[in-house]
This record gives sequence, C-alpha cells and structure tokens, in this order.
Amino acid sequence: MYKNLAGQKFVVTAWDGANGTWKTGDASNITAQISKDCGASAATDDVNPTELDATNHPGVYYFNALQAESNADLIVVTPVSSTPDISFEPLRLYTTEVMRGTDGANTTVPDAAGTAAGLHATTDGLIGTAQADLDIITDADGVIVGAAGATAIIDEFETQSQADPTGFHVNVKEVNGTAQTANDNGADINEILVDTAVIGALGAGLTALSTQASVDAIKAETALIVADTNELQVDDTPGTLATIAGYIDGEIGQIIAAVITNAAGADVAADIIAIKAETAAIVNDTDVIDDGTSGLVKIAQDVAAILVDSNELQGDWTNTGRLDAILDTIAVDTTTDIPALIATAQADLDVITGATGVNLLAATQASIDAIEADTAEIGAAGAGLTALGDARIAELAAANLPADIDTLLTRLTDTRATYLDYLFSIYFGLVSVVAQAQDGAAGSITLTASASAVNDFYKGQIIVIYTGTGAGQARACYEYNGGTKVALTRPSWATAPDNTSWYVIISAGSAVMAAMEDIDFGATMKASITAAVPSVANILDGVIEGTLTLKEVQSIMLAVLAGISTGGGTATIAFRDQADTKDRVSATVDATGNRTAIIVDGT
Repeated sequence: MYKNLAGQKFVVTAWDGANGTWKTGDASNITAQISKDCGASAATDDVNPTELDATNHPGVYYFNALQAESNADLIVVTPVSSTPDISFEPLRLYTTEVMRGTDGANTTVPDAAGTAAGLHATTDGLIGTAQADLDIITDADGVIVGAAGATAIIDEFETQSQADPTGFHVNVKEVNGTAQTANDNGADINEILVDTAVIGALGAGLTALSTQASVDAIKAETALIVADTNELQVDDTPGTLATIAGYIDGEIGQIIAAVITNAAGADVAADIIAIKAETAAIVNDTDVIDDGTSGLVKIAQDVAAILVDSNELQGDWTNTGRLDAILDTIAVDTTTDIPALIATAQADLDVITGATGVNLLAATQASIDAIEADTAEIGAAGAGLTALGDARIAELAAANLPADIDTLLTRLTDTRATYLDYLFSIYFGLVSVVAQAQDGAAGSITLTASASAVNDFYKGQIIVIYTGTGAGQARACYEYNGGTKVALTRPSWATAPDNTSWYVIISAGSAVMAAMEDIDFGATMKASITAAVPSVANILDGVIEGTLTLKEVQSIMLAVLAGISTGGGTATIAFRDQADTKDRVSATVDATGNRTAIIVDGT
C-alpha cells in the first residue's frame, strides 16, 4: 500500500468456522478497527465493506480507505462480524512512498522527461559549484595546480596567517571561545607547547605510581596461596582424619559406658528394652491391621464390593435397568401375553370339550376314566415291556394283536421323525409338518427350507420341539414369513431352538385361531379375563416380607441407595426419602458401626 495516498482499499477475507467454508453475503454484519503505527485503534471510515464477488471470490470484502488512513508506515486493520463463527486474519500493511512527478504531485506513473530534467539541473548546479571552487584555487578554468601553484598557496597562507616568515602557521579563529587576531595565534600555540612539555615531564614518572606496588603485593600473596596448596597436596590428610575419627569414637564410647553402667544408666537400659518390646508389639499390630484376610486391606476390599453392589442396585432401578426390565416384562405379560394365552387356552378347551360352555370337569373326568381304563390295560400288558426284544416282538406279532398295534411295533424300528409323524397322524390327525429347524432365536424359529412359501401359512398353529435344543417346548405361531421361513412365536422360548431342534406343527391351531377371530366373548368373559390378570398396582401392593409391600421395599431401598443421610459418626444414622420429608430408615449403631436396631417407613 502507498503511504498517504487516496483511492486505496483494505481487502479482507471471511471464514465460516461452523461450516468450514468462505462466508458470503455478510457485508452488512462486518466492521473493522484500524491502527496506524501501532497507535490507538479507531473504526474505519468505511463502516461496512463491499463484497467483491460471491461467486468467483467467495468470502472476499474490501473497505474504501481514506488518504489519512494510509498515512502511516505500518497499518493494522482488524475486521469482525456480528455473525457467529465468522473469523478474519488481521490485515498488516507496510506502506511505501509514492513516486512524485516534476510538479511535486503524487503519481503512480513517473514523469520520465521531468525526472531527467530535474537530475540534469541538479547535476549542473553541483558541477558549477565545484568549478567555482577550483577557479578560486587556480585563478582560471582548466588550470592544473602544479608545484609552483602549490608553493604559491603555501606562501599565501603564511603571509595571511602571520607576518613572521620563519615557519608555517595556522590562522586560528577562536581559542577556548575567545576570538583571535592574526598576531596572537602564535602566542597561543606556544603556550600549548609549554603545557605539553610539562605533561611530558610528569609522564616520565607514571611507571613509579603506587599501582605497580599493589600489583607486586598481589603477586606475592598469590605465591603464598600456591605454596599452601602444594603443602596440602602432600600432607597425610586421610591419616589425620582417621586420627580425629578415632578420637571422637573413643569419646563417644566413654560417654555410652558412663551412662549405661551407673545407677541412672541401669534405668535407661531397662527403658530401652521396654521400648523394643513395645515396638515389637506395634509392628505385630501393624501386621494384623495390614492383614489381607481380616485387616484394613480386607475391609477396603469389602467396602469396594459393597460399593459395586450398591452401584449395581442403582443401575438396576434406573430406566432400562434389570429390575425395570422385569417390571416392563410383567406389564407386557399382564396386558398382552397373558390375555393372549388365556384366549389360546380357551380355544384349546373348546377343542377338548367340543364347544364353549361344556363342563370341563365332567368332560375331563370322562377323559380321565377312559385314560384309567386304558392305563389298566396297558399296565397289565406292560409289566414285561422292559424285557421286550426281538423274541417278545415276535410273540406279540404271533398273538394276533390288533392291526394298529402291529403297525405301531413295526414303526418303533423306524426313525424317530417318521415314527412321530405316523403317531400323530394316526391317533390325532393334527400334525401337518415334522421337520428339522434351520435356526432359532428367543421369539422365533426358522423352519426347514421346504416349508411353505406363503406368508402366515402357519399362523395360529402350534410349534412343538420334541428333540434337540429346546426339546419339550410348545409355542403358538402368530406371524410367518414364507420367504425367510421364519415363524414368530409367543411367548418367547425358554431355550431358543437351533439347527439341532426337531419340531412338529399341529395344524388344528389354525382353525382355532380363525374361530377365535370371530368370537365375541361378551362382558362376562372379558370381566373374567380382567379379574384373572393382576394389575401393576396389585403387584406393587403385594406383601413380600412381613408387612412390607414391594412398593414400600422399593422406597426404602431408594432412600438407602440414593437418599440424603444424617447422623454419620453418631449412634443413630438416618436415610431420608427423595423429597427429604421423612426418615425412611433409622438405624441405631454401636461403637463399631454394627446396626443394633432398625426402624423403616416405606409409606
């Protein structure tokens, strides 16, 4: 930037730190402070800058500078923006002088002709002055000063300085502030010569000054120090020190002997022995305190374990903690799963009894009577079942047993899957599929690859795992994906099935499910279901120990784990409720911190 020149600009760039880009469209929010030659700051005359070109020069703005704002060797311009996260680099400018034309005006384009004319005029002036001075010396232009000219100049100086022709004299205009005439310069110079002679005479004795004596004395002292040092180097210093040490040891020994052998010393010795015994006891106690099984280390370990348990309990009670998850599960069971199971059970009862409203007890009793009769027959015939073998099977086959029993005995030699398929199909007519699962999860099972490709084909049917992982479980299918072969089950499996699990699907469930979708249970059935399902409030109000309900136990635990406590270090410690309105727990403790009495209030 040019110094003290109008029409110039301060160019700055704005950076958007929030978006990591150059900031455009922010001119109205930008201002700047200017400092000249590190002096006081002031706002720029151009209050807000002009944006150069948001497309081709994003983030570039310029302030129009006054001529006075450029009149400094160093200019610092610091812009700011009221827009958040906008930053600038301070502008530091060192100015240069502007070239000037022959007319003295500032210009950025030099006037070549004017400059040449100015240089010529200046040079001519200097040359003319030098020529005039030479003319004075040589009397004419172009005359060279030779030996004769030089002699004439010297003679002229002698004539002008003093009439005395004996030597060359200097015409002194002033000595010590006093104007001199042509005739008194010589006298002054003679006085200077006299003074110089006096100084010379005095200077002859400078070598005899006392400084030399001082230097000699210092050298003598230094020589003595060196001699002493050499003496120390050859002295038997270790022997001397050993002698001193022996003397000190002897003195100390005499002092100790004197103290221990006299009457008072006897007490000192006994005291020392007693102190050693006390020290041994202290060491023993310290070892006990530091014992890892019962001392401070064990106490610290127990405290750490208690803190871990306390933190775990606090985590369990938080939202999504284990206890909260249990309560959520209970809530789901009581609002969704249990009613669904009751509905399924009702459907199964309808299948067993033949219709809704049939006396289950009577129907069941009839079934039990029939089962007992069959059991009696089986019991009589099964006494020797444990001894069955090929020979017994041959005997049974020769005994002309019913054809279905012969077939059953033949099936016993087949594979388990084929046998169960036959068993269910013959005696119940319910099995639609017997196969091996591909995989499973907590709430699903992936059926065999040859299972139906139709979505919800097995919806409402019962899937029973009869062997492999999860054997002995039965769950209802409420959704089926024919593409992935995944059947969603309710409730979740206690043990999730996998590719070792064999299952059967009882197809009667589909008819039951279809029938249930059209059933209007009516107010009586709905009331019965509602009464049978406990609410969350009923669960919380249930007594779990003594007279304390689950809700009260939770309040007491919350006070101990996260409530304000009082009375620490005293015989009574209290834990307050969350609102700090009452003592949930008031414990009386003994001197060792053991609780001797407890009062709880969970209300």
